[in-house]
Amino acid sequence: MKLINHVFVATDLSSPSLQAIERGFDISRITSARCTVMHALGLNALGSLQDLIGDQAATVTSKLVDKQRNELHSIISDTSRNRGVTAEILVEEGLPTAAIPTCAASTSADLVIAGSRGDNALRRLLIGSTASHLLRKCHCPVLIVKTGVHGSYKKALLAIDFSPASELALRITREIAPDAGIVLFHAFDVPFEGLLNYAGVTQDDIKRYRHEACRKALHLLHELARNAGLTEVQYHAQVECGDATRAILNQAERQDCDLIVMGKHGTHVTEELLLGSVTKRVLDEAPTDLLVIVDARSPELATLGGIQTGGRISGEPGTEKDAPPSPSFPPPAHLLLATDLSPRCDRALDRSIQLAQAWQSHLTALNVFDVPDAPDQILAWAAGDQSFDLQHDARHQLNQDLANMGSRTDIRLVRSAAPADSITLVARQTGAGLVITGVARDEPLGRFLLGSTVEKLSQTLEQPLLIVRNRVHGPYRNIVAVTDLSRNSSAALLAAAQWFPQSAVDVFYAHERPKAMGSAPESAALKLASSAVHERCERFVTGSGIPRLRIRHIVPVDEALETSLTRYVRRHAIDLVVMGSSENTGLFDTLFKNSLNRVLQWISSDVLVVPAADKQSG
Repeated sequence: MKLINHVFVATDLSSPSLQAIERGFDISRITSARCTVMHALGLNALGSLQDLIGDQAATVTSKLVDKQRNELHSIISDTSRNRGVTAEILVEEGLPTAAIPTCAASTSADLVIAGSRGDNALRRLLIGSTASHLLRKCHCPVLIVKTGVHGSYKKALLAIDFSPASELALRITREIAPDAGIVLFHAFDVPFEGLLNYAGVTQDDIKRYRHEACRKALHLLHELARNAGLTEVQYHAQVECGDATRAILNQAERQDCDLIVMGKHGTHVTEELLLGSVTKRVLDEAPTDLLVIVDARSPELATLGGIQTGGRISGEPGTEKDAPPSPSFPPPAHLLLATDLSPRCDRALDRSIQLAQAWQSHLTALNVFDVPDAPDQILAWAAGDQSFDLQHDARHQLNQDLANMGSRTDIRLVRSAAPADSITLVARQTGAGLVITGVARDEPLGRFLLGSTVEKLSQTLEQPLLIVRNRVHGPYRNIVAVTDLSRNSSAALLAAAQWFPQSAVDVFYAHERPKAMGSAPESAALKLASSAVHERCERFVTGSGIPRLRIRHIVPVDEALETSLTRYVRRHAIDLVVMGSSENTGLFDTLFKNSLNRVLQWISSDVLVVPAADKQSG
């Protein structure tokens, strides 16, 4: 389906801004889209005119509008510029920062085009407030034209971050520049170096995971190209580690690109001020034209050419009326209890029974056994007959434990020296939607069920893993959903809210404290930063589709996850912590795994680990 049906060009009638009009005509010709050219009369000038001439201001203003319209008509009628395209003319009173987004929306524009340097309101667009307002307020892609038009675009660099906007960016680029070469480029930096070191990640590990992250990103770039129907000769894929802004600018220069395409990040003024923006820095520094695509994770989401990239949010944030429909994440129909039949797994057994009854789920009890440890079993094992005795004892005990569950249970007994692998295999074979296992309340990590089995399962299972530590006194009451605000971690929040509908749910986000910027007092900067972080959390909750009333507290904390979460669990009587996985790069996986291991060691509550949606098998 065609994406660009209406091209909307904003101009201040200065010579440099005429480049934007020419580019608009060129794109309209290529896409067969209708074209609108708009000029906004600044309110400041008209206000001064009112003060000077009083009652005659209305007449003079009308003549000024007519003059500007005639001048604009003369410009767009120039056949050397319009490329045979007929454009509609709009002259509006108002500041460009407000008038351009409003008119673009009212005319259903699919692409807004503006010049980079004008002589008045649009002067210094790239580093002034007009660009920020356009990117923040326009609900469609914005093309900033910096260079003269010498034909259609010849080579475009797409800065890919694997957000939902990435596929849309590629489709739009191919539509407005069908003959251009495509460079798919992904740049990443090592975040939270201090936290990584604190988590015990060595420099060699960081280098190794950086290499793995590059490999995965390159694979995803090729997959994106294949899904878009690009052949190998039509694109080039490149991944670099380093500062994203510098990497994008350097790569565009090396590849001789005349267009850079990227997504928009950050829509709140305080977030843009304190947290910075790669998009804004590229906008300021790039010598080439820049196409900015609406980010599908932003609260201002667009429907473009029939592609629904999100639900637009209006009114008060977080209201059930304005929130998108809640995605379905029903409780699992099949549970798998992994037990070694020791006392530390009794609590996991009780929790499995409680959940199976509450959800009307089938329960499979699995015992993986190897070498016996009881004296009579050791003697039987020495006589070569241990397998029968171990299986008989295990089946007898599990039959007793599950006697009250009726027909919704079955028992699996597996002999293996690799319990984690066996549990994973049985979970896949039975179609289990949740694996449950246990650990004693005060045991350290090294003595988890079957040694390191719990640690390995938490990192490799396709299904969610519930690690039970406490006695069962009824359904879970107070739940914390831990998030890194990634799309993947939204699965944890969905599980917390929909699996346990009667429980109070808090959203917990641990992040690094931003540094104060400029000359602003540190307390003021941190206050703004705190507000921006809290707003990001609110947007994450709303974007997940869960009604805001379902969330009790949103808790952003600017310190290490393990310490802050441990303290919060103890102070607020939390009985379940739900954790989602991080983004799909080796480096982030490492950070997540190290944090998870410490959480499993330190906190006193049960833990539910929910893998990313694309990792789950069912």
